[in-house]
Amino acid sequence: MSVTKRTSGDRSSASTLLAEGSDVRAFTVADLALRFTVKPHVILAFIKAGELRALNIAAPAAQRPHWRIMPADLADFEARKAASPDEPASSRRKKKQPATDMIDPATGRISKRFKVVGSVKAALGQMSEN
Repeated sequence: MSVTKRTSGDRSSASTLLAEGSDVRAFTVADLALRFTVKPHVILAFIKAGELRALNIAAPAAQRPHWRIMPADLADFEARKAASPDEPASSRRKKKQPATDMIDPATGRISKRFKVVGSVKAALGQMSEN
């Protein structure tokens, strides 16, 4: 594979490397950063997290890794990260709160829909008088 040196501002050569059907053997972190319009540290974070498979081609005595991403690994990564259409969310409604059992002072029966008119003390006072 012939390697051409390019400057950081030269996006045309990177776009030709990233074109579909090109005979690129491996992508660099910088290539993928240009492709996804993110900073290189984002691509490195995917590699370190194990979400994106990459090969370290650095020499054993090298101070830092030199990552290369194979096209098949990139395709797997893109397939996992692709948005999939979900089922439309159902309209969220508030759940009805369970009714509390209250005693109707007039009948002495349990009523779930009992509404207190006036203060609670007045309702309780009527119950104690009966």
